[in-house]
Amino acid sequence: MFKRSAKPVLAPQLIAVISFSGLLMAAQDDGKAPARSTRAPYLYEAAADRKLTPEQRERISVLGDLLIDKSKDFMKREDAARELGLELAHQYCIPPLLAVIRDRNENRGTRQKCVIALSQISDKRVIDLLIEALSEDEGNVVYQAARQLTGLTRQSFVVEPSAPREVRQREMIDKWREWWARNRQTYEVDRTRALLQQ
Repeated sequence: MFKRSAKPVLAPQLIAVISFSGLLMAAQDDGKAPARSTRAPYLYEAAADRKLTPEQRERISVLGDLLIDKSKDFMKREDAARELGLELAHQYCIPPLLAVIRDRNENRGTRQKCVIALSQISDKRVIDLLIEALSEDEGNVVYQAARQLTGLTRQSFVVEPSAPREVRQREMIDKWREWWARNRQTYEVDRTRALLQQ
């Protein structure tokens, strides 16, 4: 017969719990109760055009240089992309992320991570850039851009599945552009959607 443990069992990975106040609470698998992250308000309320501290500016510069340096370990570069999008989430983070997404000689996994990071920045221009990413040559990058667009906007579009890939891709881009042209002025950025989309 199984006995109920008095101590809660946590999953091995980091567990993130979103409270009603919109703050992130997290705990490692050490049996301790979840502790409120000191970064919580920063994660959920980060405005893309907010004023940065000198330390934050320097951090964006360092991470941007690391991200675009192909000689560096790809896991470190992907961690840099994640921090740029998830934690710093400023408009100054967009150029290095975009440079990697547009680089067709870049590792596809790193490009995908940059698409995800880009979607976590609370800036309307991100929608334009994700729509642009739908025209990329790498299928996984296109898929991730479409997934992030759907997550951010709660919109999805159907194209003829039997049509050639180029035709389907062009039709999808046209539908997103048409929708965005109609909704750009009224669209409100909801960063929580991007964070939950990970």
